[in-house]
Amino acid sequence: MRLLTISRAKSFTLSGRFYAAIGDENGDIKINGAPCRIVGRLKNGGELSFEIPDGEVCVYVFETKHSREYTYDMYRVPAGEDDVTLTGSSYFNAATSSSFRFDNNETDEAVGNREKAAAKAVGALARNRLIGLVIGAAVILLFVFILWLILGDKPKTFRIKDASITLTDKFTLDEESADDYYNCISGKYAVCEIFKADPEMIGSADEAEEKLISQYGLKSVNRVNKDGLRYFTCSDGKRGGADQTYFDMIFTFEKNGVYIVWFMTPESNAENLAPDFIKYAKTFTIE
Repeated sequence: MRLLTISRAKSFTLSGRFYAAIGDENGDIKINGAPCRIVGRLKNGGELSFEIPDGEVCVYVFETKHSREYTYDMYRVPAGEDDVTLTGSSYFNAATSSSFRFDNNETDEAVGNREKAAAKAVGALARNRLIGLVIGAAVILLFVFILWLILGDKPKTFRIKDASITLTDKFTLDEESADDYYNCISGKYAVCEIFKADPEMIGSADEAEEKLISQYGLKSVNRVNKDGLRYFTCSDGKRGGADQTYFDMIFTFEKNGVYIVWFMTPESNAENLAPDFIKYAKTFTIE
């Protein structure tokens, strides 16, 4: 046996901890058809060490068990007896929020795996983050349906450490990706992400806004400071190649650090749902 260490560079993404796994015929999960065994979690800016056999072995890092097929990167470690160190980092994936990439891993196999994962991500976006495509429905019917849905809603509070927000019981927490300082909450027509910015990288709401706009290439930015709320609206363009444009409303709160509340919805829903996003943001509380 030998020791393999994965070192993850710190980067500004929406996910804190990733899973690490190795190819194992007796593993209990599969990635791209290959059986694998999870060996630990990899923090942002952290390291993870574990034993691997002397023979050739495939190493995987991915965001969540649910998203492993389209957020992973695979590194094929050749046979040998010496300890091995791999480096890499998470990065913003327009279709899935965060994915992983090993450094110096541009083999034909690795590139091919990423192309397959990108294709799967487009489908995942439609299933998990959009959440409200009513193809072919007339605008008036869609509007009536949304009103009917809202009228039946009941308040439901979601929490991260030191903060909370009240949405409705039509939203569901993604427990796979939940962390002390991050929650992804999905509704039928929108997604809400709440998280606390890394204080080592973000010291103010101004810095948070500039970092988000620059990091994610947000377009058509419109800044607003009104009724005690500070936010900006923007467009993410066509994510992951999907034939759909998205509207984002991003709120920043500064108290004992910087907290971000990020709403996303198809652009066709923006006019109807923007007032609800503001209503929800007003319930955001920092303890």
